[in-house]
Amino acid sequence: MANCPGAGKGLFNSRFAQATRHGSHHEDNLYPIDFFPFTTVEQYNPITGERGDGLARARKSGFLPKMFFINSSTDYWTRASSLLHTDVEGKKDAGIDPNVRIYSISGRAHTDDRIGIIGRALLTALDQWVSHGLMPPKSQIPKISDNTLVTLETFRKTFPGIPGVQMPGSFYHPFRLDMGPRWHTEGIADHVPPKTGPRYVCLVPQVDEDGNEIAGICLPEIAAPLATFTGWSMRSPSFSRTLRRNAGRVWPLPVTAEERKKNGDPRKSILERYPTKADYLFQVTKSLLQLKQRRFLLDQDVTRLLMEAAQQTYWPAAEDASQVKIKEIKAQPAVVEAGDTILLSVEFAGLKDHVLMVKASVREANNMNYILNNEGNNGDQKAGDNIWSCTVEIPANVPAGQFHFDFQCLNIDLNRIYIKGTVKEGRGEPGSLTFTVK
Repeated sequence: MANCPGAGKGLFNSRFAQATRHGSHHEDNLYPIDFFPFTTVEQYNPITGERGDGLARARKSGFLPKMFFINSSTDYWTRASSLLHTDVEGKKDAGIDPNVRIYSISGRAHTDDRIGIIGRALLTALDQWVSHGLMPPKSQIPKISDNTLVTLETFRKTFPGIPGVQMPGSFYHPFRLDMGPRWHTEGIADHVPPKTGPRYVCLVPQVDEDGNEIAGICLPEIAAPLATFTGWSMRSPSFSRTLRRNAGRVWPLPVTAEERKKNGDPRKSILERYPTKADYLFQVTKSLLQLKQRRFLLDQDVTRLLMEAAQQTYWPAAEDASQVKIKEIKAQPAVVEAGDTILLSVEFAGLKDHVLMVKASVREANNMNYILNNEGNNGDQKAGDNIWSCTVEIPANVPAGQFHFDFQCLNIDLNRIYIKGTVKEGRGEPGSLTFTVK
């Protein structure tokens, strides 16, 4: 399973090979990574007269593996992904070998953790295909034939005029490189730097009126959007008008119609799309169930993504909307050394069975999230006592300083739970704590 390779093959088995090099918009363009043939079936290069098949050697050996290619939106902009399933002139779709599937993750960046969420389900599908003969989901890619894979000019005409967005003026098209007569047989480059020929023609995914991609695997943030997700991100125009490498951008939708009109934003606002939180969660749930049915999500990830969606706070709740409130939050001890353990606990007042989820996140870190429980596990002293707890080990490399735990608690109706007495105009204090590392 190749994860976000674009149309590249890697630089291996050659003199002075550098395996991590790869071409992008204006970087490393002379490294022979993206070279003909690109597709998994035979194709033709009209410039050189060559014919080739990316799997020809495997086919000749008698061992043709079953393969998945997974690419992000970014890989179409900076890694020439379209060449994996089009001709080299960008005029028509190419075939895909029956032993291969190609999947595009709509709107997501090369380094996005959402790629891993889809990847878990696809790895399971690949294993089932190899081990049990269960056919995997069909390839999900943008195509020339249905106008979901287009030229940059067409894309620019379609993308909405979001205030403050700087549009790309170009993107990555690999050079045809001539490394010399010994390159393909011995891995020795006689032309250093290589001779360059005309660039291959690449295409990018088409978008809808919100600027979100139409084709590929659409996660809930694309199917039920709160923002526009792009697989491209421009560097500052003060020094460059090029695409950042492996990066995307997120452009939040206006929250209200008034905000939309004030800013001149053509996209429909969040509250116009989803008047209530139930409306939003209905659309998210529908998307998640479809992805699960099509085998693009595992059960645990359906639950995770639904819980993430439930934490959105665009819709105010009445103070009496929840029959449970936060009574007390504790971190013991509050002063620790790196490598020590903290016991977190949240005590609730109200109905015991109305708390669904309690999560604590370290404000100063992106990946330190902890799920508390009321089942007598992982530091929780007594199951069912309405005190949710967990132990947190402070990493040994954390520097000395002051840090914060921010808490998010959901009730069984997927509404936020706040500290008692803090709700005002539909919003309240979800709770936070300070701890110190000596």
